[in-house]
Amino acid sequence: AFAVLAPGHLVTNLVAGAIAEAGAMQAGDLMQDLKAGHLLGASPRAQFYAQLIGSSASVLVTVAAFNMYTSAYGCAGEAGWECEQFQAPVAHVWKDMAV
Repeated sequence: AFAVLAPGHLVTNLVAGAIAEAGAMQAGDLMQDLKAGHLLGASPRAQFYAQLIGSSASVLVTVAAFNMYTSAYGCAGEAGWECEQFQAPVAHVWKDMAV
């Protein structure tokens, strides 16, 4: 669908698709969290602060985990971020949709 708006622009289409997917995923996840909190009697304000703290902490944890992963498997080579040991088949689907 995104390739119709910018045919032949691979990066533009991938970024547009990724932003749309990420937004939909986050909205769905937050709605599930708010519903669970409502059923448990938690206030929306407390849930918001918990989401904010969790999101902020996850930045540090994710960066540390990525650095450990790349150093353990040697995936961060000078030629790029390719790692032959771990392929991402879904990336080919995204690439095909973007072209």
